[in-house]
Amino acid sequence: MKKLFIIFFALLIQHYICYAQQGGGNDQVEVVKMAYITNQLNLSPNEASRFWPVYNQYYNELKQARAKNQNDEIAYSQQVLNIQKKYQSNFRQILGNNSNRINKAFTAERGFRELLKNEQQKREIQNIRKPPKRNGGKNGKSI
Repeated sequence: MKKLFIIFFALLIQHYICYAQQGGGNDQVEVVKMAYITNQLNLSPNEASRFWPVYNQYYNELKQARAKNQNDEIAYSQQVLNIQKKYQSNFRQILGNNSNRINKAFTAERGFRELLKNEQQKREIQNIRKPPKRNGGKNGKSI
């Protein structure tokens, strides 16, 4: 089952990268992110239905904190810590007392961003290695 999920996730992320290169993709990013975090936390369907609304509130508060503290890293870090303390009990109610799962709820976003970054770098390297396509003139000959 886990192998099947990994294959599905790989196909989904590949689709996301291709779609994002065409100029869209925010919705696909969210779908892939949900699949990634759901897998990382090993969420059951019941847990997932309760987890995602809480996680989205948590993530929105983090984005607001970043917007308010763009130039003050210490204030931002302090605000992130306060937000994490606020949501720790909420995640504990959903995920149980397993501290590993609760910690992953806070770090899974970072892991997801790293995954996307690595995938993008891999694709950029592949594009550099490919020879450029030549546009042919008449009869397919280069000009």
